[in-house]
Amino acid sequence: MAPVLKTEQIFRDVQCSTSAARQKGRLQEGADADIVVFDAAIVSDRATFEKPMEPGVGVHYLLVAGTVVVNEGKIVPDVLHD
Repeated sequence: MAPVLKTEQIFRDVQCSTSAARQKGRLQEGADADIVVFDAAIVSDRATFEKPMEPGVGVHYLLVAGTVVVNEGKIVPDVLHD
């Protein structure tokens, strides 16, 4: 079984190695940030090889490049490209 990482460890251990990556993660106008709002107590991936698009649980909102991809826990139709 893979080791379980705490959220704090994940964010602390991530280091930006390129100047483009350093521009990510700022919550300000014009910034290039993806945003996820989740419940750390229940977030879980349910996707499998047989069902790769099975939605996870615990992610309430996800914005990628300013586009809402998950809204109120549901994947927004026609946003993801096949």
